[in-house]
Amino acid sequence: MSRFSRRRFLRGGLAGSVLAASSLGSFGRMRSLAANAGSGSPSRLLTIHLPGGWAPYYLFCPFSASEVDLLIPEPSHPLGQDPIFFSAADVTNLDGSGNAKDNLGFDKLRVPQTWDTNALAGGQPAPNFANGWSWAAHQLWKYCSVVHGVDMGTNSHSSALISMLSGVPASVFKSPPLASWVASSFGELLPNQRPLGAVTIGEPMLSGNEFLGIEATPSIVGSYEQLVLDWSEESDQAWLGLRDRIEKEVLDYWGNAGDVPLATNALEALVSKRIRGYAGGTNTETDLLFEELYDAFQDVSQTLGADVISVIQQTNGIEHLVPAFWNYPAGGPLGLQVNGMVSENERWTSDFNLALKLLKSDLVSSVTLTLSPLVGRDFDMHLEGHAHHYQQLRGSFDVVGRMLAEMAMTPLTAQTSLLDDTLVMITSELGRTLPLSGTCDHWPYNSVVFAGGGITPNRMCGGYDVEPGAASALGFPGTPLALIDPDGNTQVRAPQSIDIIYTAMSLLGLDDIYIPGQPGRILGITS
Repeated sequence: MSRFSRRRFLRGGLAGSVLAASSLGSFGRMRSLAANAGSGSPSRLLTIHLPGGWAPYYLFCPFSASEVDLLIPEPSHPLGQDPIFFSAADVTNLDGSGNAKDNLGFDKLRVPQTWDTNALAGGQPAPNFANGWSWAAHQLWKYCSVVHGVDMGTNSHSSALISMLSGVPASVFKSPPLASWVASSFGELLPNQRPLGAVTIGEPMLSGNEFLGIEATPSIVGSYEQLVLDWSEESDQAWLGLRDRIEKEVLDYWGNAGDVPLATNALEALVSKRIRGYAGGTNTETDLLFEELYDAFQDVSQTLGADVISVIQQTNGIEHLVPAFWNYPAGGPLGLQVNGMVSENERWTSDFNLALKLLKSDLVSSVTLTLSPLVGRDFDMHLEGHAHHYQQLRGSFDVVGRMLAEMAMTPLTAQTSLLDDTLVMITSELGRTLPLSGTCDHWPYNSVVFAGGGITPNRMCGGYDVEPGAASALGFPGTPLALIDPDGNTQVRAPQSIDIIYTAMSLLGLDDIYIPGQPGRILGITS
């Protein structure tokens, strides 16, 4: 596969491609990476980003009973709305095992269970709203684990986002994002099989492609309609009179015949001929550049000829889920109720459906899904406070659980599902200060949910170092946990964002990637 992205070549033009080529040497791709992707490791990455900063302890609770009593406000049940907050008595293991730990002494996944389990297990709506029930109904503890107390290294949205994506907090990328590493590495491991590489759905994300080149840069897709405009020949404005694609003999930059014919149109054939005319006419460096551009242009033709849009159209997105009877079933599989408001959740339904189509069609190695605000509110709630944030987050939690359930119900083989072959990471760029501090501001310590292939499931690692009596504290740092550094040595310290990225790479079988700093693989998440 050419270092120039076939999709970005189309959209970015010649100038951008030349600039990218000039920066490739600054970091380089290790050709051994793809060879290190071991069998049994997942081969896809899905990052679900809740933008703005979240309070993850409202979803998976790392606090002891005494800490819940100290730090979480008394629960209330506004008429027609979700419960707000929870008590120590509400916190229990998601798998129904009470407060039991696993066989190695780790906490299992613990959640504030504020719903009526008996009613819901019997197929009846609960008297109180049931946001979060999807995780119990679909037994998602079998697929998920959580790391608490992750130091993001910053309180700034922009640098925290870079920290979340790459593991290195900074105002600019110091290391490529995980999604770019995955697209680049699996592009080598699976050449010509995943032409779209990496895709970002929703809010634009920083790319960091100056390290790995344009090929590793995610395509940003705001909607399915934009995808069709970028990756197909459907638009008459761009393609009228150019849909005369026929198979022809392929010639490389030097005029040598290839083995497989290429479907190309008259304009592409003319441009290819003009580029070949430069071969041997300048110097070695210029020939190398023109050869890269020529190969990329052939890749563009091949991708358009393959008609990836038709593949996506013919691939089912949400197909196994049924409307959640416990949460606005009239809204379909992803309908929800938040803060007493109901929503068909059309934007999330569209985005989740597109993400599923891309993953199921096997056209991509990485999808980053940035969730738009639910019912008019973002997750970055300063003035609205924790009550609104709690309800918004719990509604999101239930819908994300249904997305994972769809992946678990999608078979790839007789033994594996789409979720088995995908590493899913669910997080935000920041945490939030504690509710009894009287604030709902940014906090640099965070939590990350891992799901899917390769992880040790139903486990919570790390935590927050709660100071006894400090009920009004803004927040707490992470507690130490065990990690293995690249030299095989054991470290015991609080986890950092760099450890999250390094652990994810290990789960994906990409163990030889250099990340600036001293990363560690988190024991407990990996075997």
